Amino acid sequence: MNVRMRILVLLACVFCVACSAQEPVAVEYYQPAYRTSPPEPVYSRVMWGHLPKPIKPRSETNAPLLLPVISFELPNSTLEEAIEALAQTMGYRWHYPQRIAKRRIQIRMEGTVEEVLAEIARQGKVQADFDHKQRLVRVVDGRMLPRLPGIR
Repeated sequence: MNVRMRILVLLACVFCVACSAQEPVAVEYYQPAYRTSPPEPVYSRVMWGHLPKPIKPRSETNAPLLLPVISFELPNSTLEEAIEALAQTMGYRWHYPQRIAKRRIQIRMEGTVEEVLAEIARQGKVQADFDHKQRLVRVVDGRMLPRLPGIR
């Protein structure tokens, strides 16, 4: 009888649940959580924050040209060796005519690479300059430069 009683109670529960009038369930919608700033850190009292701002475009016009001071000593050398040594100091390539490569120079000075190149050009009687965009030291014979007639 015990089993019959359990079955009877189970059927009564199923009948009550199935036949009971169901009330409509109210569904509530909530806005998603959002913050305008990140949560404060719990691991530190002080934290650096960078305010949002647009990234500035790179500008070559207002960037300083940094020229370190170097010590350059070639007491008995050729123009070829001096130009190659200076170019290799800066990590640049070099170009010069072969007919002026064996001109003798003596240089012992401290200064920026621009000053050292100017001294090499003066002693070798050549025109020399840096091409920073192509990373090149360019040397031209001084006699090859254009001149106005009548002016020496």
